[in-house]
Parts: sequence; structure tokens; C-alpha cells
Amino acid sequence: AIRCDSNNVDAYCRLAGLLDKVETVQWHDGQALSKSKLYEKATRLDRWCAEANYELACLIDPDVDQDAIYHKLSKLQQALRCDANYGKAYHKLGCMVPTRKEKFGFVLDLSKQELFVEAI
Repeated sequence: AIRCDSNNVDAYCRLAGLLDKVETVQWHDGQALSKSKLYEKATRLDRWCAEANYELACLIDPDVDQDAIYHKLSKLQQALRCDANYGKAYHKLGCMVPTRKEKFGFVLDLSKQELFVEAI
């Protein structure tokens, strides 16, 4: 499908979804593309792809450092900007946020409870 249409965002997401975190797929030009690289290609083609932004956020390990935490939260918020009804992103944000609204140096508009309500 991607050879027929190299701009097929859905095909990049479906292919990435078949890989685990460390697997790669051999590309036609010889490079090996990982799950994250495929989702990055999808977001470069369509930065409003909520699924790709959400999945990229899920691949980020927030325990690495403050920048990783901020990057993960930013990607989740981008997924919600793409699709304000993306329940999985609300749930993932709710899991990351403590009971207070302020965390990691920036303030979310919704509390932990409100994020879970939005997820439902």
C-alpha cells in the first residue's frame, strides 16, 4: 500500500502497529525502520494524525529525564489537539498526572479526575 501511495498515513500507522518496540521493518531503500520511525513518518505526512502522535507518546519512557516527561506530555496533548475526543490520550494523561494539576513545570487545563471523565 505504501509503495502505491507513499503518503498513505494509515498504512504507516498499521505497519507500525504490527511491530513491537524493538523490531524493525526492512524498507525498499535498504534502511531498517523501527516502530517509532514509522509513526514519525506518519506525523511528518500528517501532523494531525492523532493515532501516530499518541503512539509516539506511548513509546517515550518518562522515567528517563525531565525532557522525556515533557516530550511525552506534549505528544499526548498534540494527539488531543488532533482529535479532541481521543479517549486513550485522556486516559494516558490521567495516569501521568498527580491529584494536583501542576506537574513537571507546566499546568494542565484538567485535573486527574477530569481527564479520566473525558476518557470515558
